[in-house]
Amino acid sequence: MYVPVHKKLSKTALTSTLRKYDLDFEELPLIKIQDAAIRALQDAGEEIAVDDVIRISRKSKTSGDDTPYFRRVVA
Repeated sequence: MYVPVHKKLSKTALTSTLRKYDLDFEELPLIKIQDAAIRALQDAGEEIAVDDVIRISRKSKTSGDDTPYFRRVVA
């Protein structure tokens, strides 16, 4: 089964990403901290907390190999 690449954004990367895409933090779609992909990041040693932002890289037929999606972690 294909699982897209998930990566936690740093505070600096988050600020520039929100500015680049003209987004507000509250507008970001949500991902639960219990999500299997988040647990896999935690198992790999990444510290994930509520209100962290995760960048998901997916392949897209129309926009290329690295289409970014962003999710805000919630409880």
